Amino acid sequence: LRMHPLANESARGIEDGDGRTATTTRTVTGKQLGPLRRAGSVPGVVMGGGKDSLPIAVPALDWEILRRKHVSRNSLLDLSVDGAKAQTVMVKAIVEHPVNRRPVHIDLQRVNLSDAMVADVPLVLVGSAPAAAKDGGTLLHLRETLHIRAAASALPESIELDVSGLADFDTILHVGDVKAPAGVTILTDAAEPIARVQAPRVESAAASA
Repeated sequence: LRMHPLANESARGIEDGDGRTATTTRTVTGKQLGPLRRAGSVPGVVMGGGKDSLPIAVPALDWEILRRKHVSRNSLLDLSVDGAKAQTVMVKAIVEHPVNRRPVHIDLQRVNLSDAMVADVPLVLVGSAPAAAKDGGTLLHLRETLHIRAAASALPESIELDVSGLADFDTILHVGDVKAPAGVTILTDAAEPIARVQAPRVESAAASA
């Protein structure tokens, strides 16, 4: 398992030999997954591509290296199982332990880089909202993800929206204000609100007396 050449630049650069991990076919299930995790592996499954699902086990230390290289949902990886020819997969889900945040299961999807895919990607607010920074308001993030369509090779790991236009408490940014990256179509309703600044709470003189 290694970063695909089309993956985000910041997520490349695995330095363990050729960047591969010793991903193997997994035969244990259910209650047997606990000992597998304690032995240093993360269980996962490879789905899609017109093939049967394939249970796998990824060395936990190798997955941690990938995580530190910003591998997350929608990241592209080259996956070789049991030393077979590598195939391109996309990270569809990473289930983490609620306390220590260590991965307990990984879902991967086989992809054809030229095929269009539909996915939910994180929406990241960037910049400074004047109504919050200068007027003491609270920036509200009303929507966490966007539903998009793009070729697998063009699927972004996140989409940014600049909130510097939130100059007062009446302004609301909507999905229609998001500039889609090249090759990406936003499927979420353009009228959906994304962010606004809530005015600070002011106590009445009577209440504060």
